[in-house]
Amino acid sequence: MLNPHYYFQFKDQTEAGIVPQVTVELLNFYSNQNLSRKKWIKKPEFIVNYDNDNKKIHSKPISYGIISKYIYYNNSFSSDNFDLFRYECFWLDNTIDIQIDFHKFDPDSTETLAIVLPQDQMYGEKYPIHLKIDREGHIYTSMQRALIQRIISLRNQLVIQSNEALLSDWIFDLRTLIGDAISLVDITLHQFYNKAQYDPLPGWNFEKQKVGEKFGRRFIDKLKWIGLITGNPLDNARDELSSFHKLREIRNHMMHFDPPSLVVPLEEAAIWLNQIVDVAFLVSKIRDKIGANGSTSILNFMLQKEVIFVPKPSFTARLPLNSRESGYLCSCWPSGEQDAGNNLDTEDDATKSVADLQIVSSTQSLEIEQPSVLGSEQTDSSKNSSPSTKGSTPKGFGKKSKY
Repeated sequence: MLNPHYYFQFKDQTEAGIVPQVTVELLNFYSNQNLSRKKWIKKPEFIVNYDNDNKKIHSKPISYGIISKYIYYNNSFSSDNFDLFRYECFWLDNTIDIQIDFHKFDPDSTETLAIVLPQDQMYGEKYPIHLKIDREGHIYTSMQRALIQRIISLRNQLVIQSNEALLSDWIFDLRTLIGDAISLVDITLHQFYNKAQYDPLPGWNFEKQKVGEKFGRRFIDKLKWIGLITGNPLDNARDELSSFHKLREIRNHMMHFDPPSLVVPLEEAAIWLNQIVDVAFLVSKIRDKIGANGSTSILNFMLQKEVIFVPKPSFTARLPLNSRESGYLCSCWPSGEQDAGNNLDTEDDATKSVADLQIVSSTQSLEIEQPSVLGSEQTDSSKNSSPSTKGSTPKGFGKKSKY
């Protein structure tokens, strides 16, 4: 019999300050400016003009009030609804996503009908991989957009179906969600490395001896790529890195099941579901440091509402959660019985990450790839994101869209 009780719900509204932050980032992108919220509030609505396949496109009017109201009611942003081009970084986000359902060939020849996709526009002419498919299957040139949407959808599903939270399938979906979130950061860093190696932007300095190999590296070493290549170390993401390291340890535990034990109190799972959103802010800050645009997908990820644990009415009176005594941490190796690099003292990990990333480098100029808007050149907006409060408890579902 299905459990009628739902153990999680969303807060009614996105965390304070995020909607204004997202609105300003979008307006700065589409206007080619870098204005503050205070200035945008006073600005009148405007139209964005641009070319698309040799056609002149005129967007619907946008302004601080129009965009923020849309986001408030929809808890997301859609460029299509305003006749705008997509907000993204070309080499990180743009994907040629093709599926084919045929295998055709000339019986008198070994040649098949194939789809060939060069990637020189993203990674330069020296990039050694040339995509080709001649039978049923898929081609992707970026997984960012699809992966972020999957993370958002799966997180929502875990809350909406939280009456199944005591079933094993729910735990395996949580395991998948945490793995996907960690993968998003790793993918971003590897795409950055590949871009720097084969087609560096102006101001980037890729020296293989200093940067090292891509594979078999600690995560802290991958973070150092940012400062080594751009001169802009990731020195402003302490809270986001703290959440990330905690999730990464949980991911490793769930994937390897070492130690062979696992305790998942639903109260702790709520904390993890909120830390997932901090990954969006981490990726945003990484992009800002390397001089790459954000994306609509990342902004929509940042807009996800906090999750609150809801016990059954009979059990609302509760003792404080002690993870080491009777929670997740009691199912982990005791301190000192695992490799120092893999311990669960993630606050120290976060401190080390930020400290180690204080790399002394000369200031370098960065070129940002963006779609062109008629009349001026675009610049990426700065991101001063505030991560969700760890362990805070959010609630209910959003408002009905008026759009």
